[in-house]
Amino acid sequence: MMKVGLQFAVALVCFWSSAAQDKNDILGKTLIAILNNLQSITTQLENLKQENSALKTEIEAAASKQSLQSVIQQVKAVQGENAALKTEIEAAASKQSLQLVIQQVKTIQGENTALKTEIEAAASKQSLQSVIQQVKAVQGENAALKTEIEAAASKQSLQSVIQQVKTIQGENTALESKINSAASKQEVQSVVKQVEELDQKISIPKVAFSATLSVLQSGNQFIKTSVGTILVYKNVFTNVGNAYDPNTGVFTAPVRGLYVFSFNVFNAYDFSASQAAQQGMAVALLKNGAQVLSATDSLPAADKQDNCGGSASLLLNKGDQVYMTLWANNRIYTDVIKRNAFSGHLAFTV
Repeated sequence: MMKVGLQFAVALVCFWSSAAQDKNDILGKTLIAILNNLQSITTQLENLKQENSALKTEIEAAASKQSLQSVIQQVKAVQGENAALKTEIEAAASKQSLQLVIQQVKTIQGENTALKTEIEAAASKQSLQSVIQQVKAVQGENAALKTEIEAAASKQSLQSVIQQVKTIQGENTALESKINSAASKQEVQSVVKQVEELDQKISIPKVAFSATLSVLQSGNQFIKTSVGTILVYKNVFTNVGNAYDPNTGVFTAPVRGLYVFSFNVFNAYDFSASQAAQQGMAVALLKNGAQVLSATDSLPAADKQDNCGGSASLLLNKGDQVYMTLWANNRIYTDVIKRNAFSGHLAFTV
């Protein structure tokens, strides 16, 4: 298109030269100068096209290598050069009325803009494809990593469960040992308790006694007093544990427990004395000096013989004393028949 313009300009110049050569020498020279300027500008435009073509090749090569930033930078540099060239051309056109040149420059700018758009679209598409490819690669790596993580987590979870099981087993073993130890200790304590109870049973003293008042082998005897006195049962025929003292008539409890006591006394008519001199019979069972119970009978009368007795179960502490007393101004009778007796035994410990 530019060549056509130049040919047209040359023809125009030739025409003007032949028609008005004599009158317009000065104008011809001016047109020749303009033509020279146009040829110079045309040369510059051709060079610019070549540079743009080379630049397009470089841009495409750079875009294929994904140097998008460098390409954009170069495009911006070209745009700057184009803008400067446009300024120069517009200045020259305004001085020389080169509207055609300006139109060509605008056409080149449009081509450059379209080329820039294509380059950016291609670069963007290539960049997007690269990004998509990278995303797919990362997704593949993430999937593989997820599989590895799940496998590792599963393995770690299994190891954790195994570790917990081992810990529980250890705790169970320790607890079993403690239980066995406690059970053994409890069994030992139970055995010890049984042994202690058995030992207590074994060590429980066997206590029992029985005695009568006198050791007379013949004859008889009235035992009487004007004051209260302890009856001493001297004829001991049973004294297991030796808790009864035949010298004092006192029973002393060897252990705490329940004891059972019984007694019986006998009185007879004294034929050596008058009726007025006869005496009644009254005795008492005492614990630590306190009366527990008593047994009494009035003067012997027509039957000439009186007999009475009693019994009691007493809770005694170790060291408590039990004995029989004859009340003041009373009497009892003893002989070889042994009708006065005092007995006691330990029923059980407490």
